[in-house]
Amino acid sequence: MQELTAAWIPTGVEFPLSEIMQQLPSGDYQTCMISMMLALAILEGVDEIGIYGCDLAHDSEYTYQRPCVEYWLGFARGRGIKVHVPRESDLLKAGQIYAYETHGGRYQSGFSRCVERRDQELTARHAQYAKQRSDLDRALYTLQGALESNRYWRHWHGFDMSHSGNDTVLSDTAPNKVLAQSDGKP
Repeated sequence: MQELTAAWIPTGVEFPLSEIMQQLPSGDYQTCMISMMLALAILEGVDEIGIYGCDLAHDSEYTYQRPCVEYWLGFARGRGIKVHVPRESDLLKAGQIYAYETHGGRYQSGFSRCVERRDQELTARHAQYAKQRSDLDRALYTLQGALESNRYWRHWHGFDMSHSGNDTVLSDTAPNKVLAQSDGKP
């Protein structure tokens, strides 16, 4: 907690920000809860840190939070703490290896490979869903044609299905009306 209020949370513990700021270089570099937890873990002398399900990859508040988290992860590694970040994570990844990958070199960053794999995965899923959509569109058009055909037969064969009982002949298609218009001559 920022301030210990025992009445609210009797077992609460005040966050030791002042100790972090005094004992760790750049201890005041805190932009999110994750960076504060990392600094606390370093202060407490843990042997290992794992970051899972937290990539800070979205273009929102993570834009300013991510560098701080990466700083503390690097600081932890510098202190000899084992740091576990999943290979699939966006953390601790560079888009390209400067002067090697950016200028046509033979090296490729792990993140760049990850983006390529993700592009291949998304392209395959897009093709799969496009095919499913095409199949569904064909089925929809087939049903639409069947409905139109059924409406045609209902109309031209004189079925009025809007009531219960016997079917009736529609008045505008009755043979007597057609004969009346032609003066009774066939």
